[in-house]
Amino acid sequence: MATWNLKEGVNYGFVYVADMDLEKFFDKVCHSKLIEVLSRTIKDGRVIFLIHKYLNAGIIDKGMFQKTEEGT
Repeated sequence: MATWNLKEGVNYGFVYVADMDLEKFFDKVCHSKLIEVLSRTIKDGRVIFLIHKYLNAGIIDKGMFQKTEEGT
């Protein structure tokens, strides 16, 4: 897949621009849906278990533990 800057795209004849910010996407990933999708391809339950543990590990914010239910 080619990467274009705006000027190259216009010169090539493109007339539409799509702008996406993927940074915030990963903040909203639903854990259960992600595990469901991964389980369709990953058949080793130990790997799914590890991914599930990582997702549910939580975070430390300002010295306090916070449980996470979404985001990766």
